[in-house]
Amino acid sequence: MSVRAVGTGKLDPVLLATLANRLDSIARESMQACVQSARSSVLQARDLSASISDSRVRLVSIAQGLPIHVLTSNMSIAPIPELFDDIAPGDCFLNNSPFLGCAHHADYCFCTPVFHGDKLMFWVMLRAPQAETGASEPSVYLPFAKDVYEEGI
Repeated sequence: MSVRAVGTGKLDPVLLATLANRLDSIARESMQACVQSARSSVLQARDLSASISDSRVRLVSIAQGLPIHVLTSNMSIAPIPELFDDIAPGDCFLNNSPFLGCAHHADYCFCTPVFHGDKLMFWVMLRAPQAETGASEPSVYLPFAKDVYEEGI
């Protein structure tokens, strides 16, 4: 599908706006589903984000969220195609490594590939903090930690 008008080479603004709004709606709906099913007051306060990236891991759509979450979300997806050569429909990858695109170990990034037939089309990513990740103290934020291991990674 092209957002260009047939035969004119110009962008079709109606189709472009329709696709943009639909992708934004999908990102917002995935975020809302997480908020409604969460027991965490942190998630109820909307300390989470959702985004959609294309098959080449370029951001296409972001839901409201913390800028550090949404504007770096494609960095959490980027290592997955490099590490796995058998990505298939139904897969969901968890990434919380600060060494592989996640800024904070307690923010779990659920990265799900979206296929059309056999072709990878998009990635949907939901990032949300987890309360217990094995840190030296039961917290998701340890400002005085000396290294990532003390934070529970």
